[in-house]
Amino acid sequence: ERKFKPDRAHFCRALNRNVLRMDHYCPWLNNCIGYYNYKYFLLFLFYTVLDTNFTAIELSRALMSGGFSAGYTFMMYQGTFMSGLLASLLTPFFAFHCWLTANNLTTI
Repeated sequence: ERKFKPDRAHFCRALNRNVLRMDHYCPWLNNCIGYYNYKYFLLFLFYTVLDTNFTAIELSRALMSGGFSAGYTFMMYQGTFMSGLLASLLTPFFAFHCWLTANNLTTI
Protein backbone atom coordinates (compact mmCIF):
# COMPACT_ATOMS: atom_id res chain seq x y z
CA GLU A 1 0.00 0.00 0.00
CA ARG A 2 1.49 3.28 -1.06
CA LYS A 3 -0.26 5.54 1.45
CA PHE A 4 0.87 8.95 2.66
CA LYS A 5 2.60 8.88 6.04
CA PRO A 6 2.60 12.25 7.87
CA ASP A 7 5.74 13.60 9.50
CA ARG A 8 6.31 12.33 13.05
CA ALA A 9 4.00 9.36 12.50
CA HIS A 10 5.21 5.86 13.37
CA PHE A 11 3.85 2.42 12.70
CA CYS A 12 2.65 0.54 15.78
CA ARG A 13 2.90 -3.23 15.37
CA ALA A 14 0.63 -3.87 18.35
CA LEU A 15 -2.22 -1.87 16.79
CA ASN A 16 -1.20 -2.53 13.18
CA ARG A 17 -1.62 1.12 12.15
CA ASN A 18 0.20 4.44 11.93
CA VAL A 19 0.04 6.66 15.02
CA LEU A 20 0.50 10.42 14.71
CA ARG A 21 3.18 11.79 17.09
CA MET A 22 3.56 8.34 18.61
CA ASP A 23 5.29 8.44 21.98
CA HIS A 24 5.25 4.78 23.03
CA TYR A 25 3.08 1.72 23.41
CA CYS A 26 1.66 1.56 26.93
CA PRO A 27 0.76 -1.95 28.13
CA TRP A 28 -1.06 -0.49 31.17
CA LEU A 29 -3.47 1.37 28.90
CA ASN A 30 -3.29 -1.27 26.14
CA ASN A 31 -2.86 1.46 23.55
CA CYS A 32 -0.26 3.55 21.73
CA ILE A 33 0.24 6.96 23.28
CA GLY A 34 0.16 9.56 20.55
CA TYR A 35 -1.29 12.90 19.49
CA TYR A 36 -4.93 12.17 20.29
CA ASN A 37 -4.53 10.55 23.72
CA TYR A 38 -1.33 12.07 25.17
CA LYS A 39 -3.39 14.46 27.32
CA TYR A 40 -5.22 11.55 28.93
CA PHE A 41 -1.95 9.69 29.49
CA LEU A 42 -0.49 12.74 31.28
CA LEU A 43 -3.63 13.09 33.39
CA PHE A 44 -3.45 9.38 34.27
CA LEU A 45 0.16 9.82 35.36
CA PHE A 46 -0.63 13.01 37.30
CA TYR A 47 -3.47 11.45 39.30
CA THR A 48 -1.47 8.26 39.91
CA VAL A 49 1.52 10.25 41.21
CA LEU A 50 -0.77 12.41 43.34
CA ASP A 51 -2.51 9.38 44.83
CA THR A 52 0.63 7.32 45.52
CA ASN A 53 2.41 10.25 47.19
CA PHE A 54 -0.66 11.10 49.26
CA THR A 55 -1.11 7.48 50.33
CA ALA A 56 2.54 7.09 51.30
CA ILE A 57 2.46 10.29 53.38
CA GLU A 58 -0.82 9.50 55.12
CA LEU A 59 0.13 5.91 55.92
CA SER A 60 3.46 7.12 57.31
CA ARG A 61 1.64 9.62 59.51
CA ALA A 62 -0.72 6.92 60.76
CA LEU A 63 2.18 4.61 61.55
CA MET A 64 3.95 7.38 63.48
CA SER A 65 0.88 7.98 65.64
CA GLY A 66 0.66 4.26 66.53
CA GLY A 67 -2.14 2.61 68.48
CA PHE A 68 -2.93 -0.13 65.95
CA SER A 69 -2.93 -3.88 66.42
CA ALA A 70 -0.05 -5.96 65.04
CA GLY A 71 -2.06 -7.11 62.01
CA TYR A 72 -3.08 -3.57 61.05
CA THR A 73 0.45 -2.29 61.60
CA PHE A 74 1.90 -4.99 59.35
CA MET A 75 -0.61 -4.20 56.60
CA MET A 76 0.08 -0.48 56.94
CA TYR A 77 3.84 -1.08 56.62
CA GLN A 78 3.20 -3.06 53.44
CA GLY A 79 0.98 -0.32 52.06
CA THR A 80 3.52 2.35 52.93
CA PHE A 81 6.29 0.38 51.23
CA MET A 82 4.27 -0.27 48.06
CA SER A 83 2.94 3.27 47.71
CA GLY A 84 6.39 4.71 48.47
CA LEU A 85 7.97 2.46 45.86
CA LEU A 86 5.38 3.41 43.24
CA ALA A 87 5.69 7.09 44.12
CA SER A 88 9.48 6.99 43.84
CA LEU A 89 9.24 5.36 40.40
CA LEU A 90 6.32 7.30 38.94
CA THR A 91 7.21 10.81 40.12
CA PRO A 92 10.40 11.10 38.01
CA PHE A 93 8.60 9.41 35.10
CA PHE A 94 5.86 12.04 35.28
CA ALA A 95 8.43 14.86 35.55
CA PHE A 96 10.21 13.49 32.48
CA HIS A 97 6.98 13.46 30.47
CA CYS A 98 6.20 17.01 31.60
CA TRP A 99 9.65 18.04 30.35
CA LEU A 100 9.00 16.25 27.04
CA THR A 101 5.68 18.06 26.68
CA ALA A 102 7.23 21.44 27.48
CA ASN A 103 9.90 20.89 24.79
CA ASN A 104 7.50 19.38 22.22
CA LEU A 105 9.37 16.06 22.13
CA THR A 106 8.44 12.38 22.20
CA THR A 107 10.36 9.34 23.42
CA ILE A 108 10.63 7.92 19.90
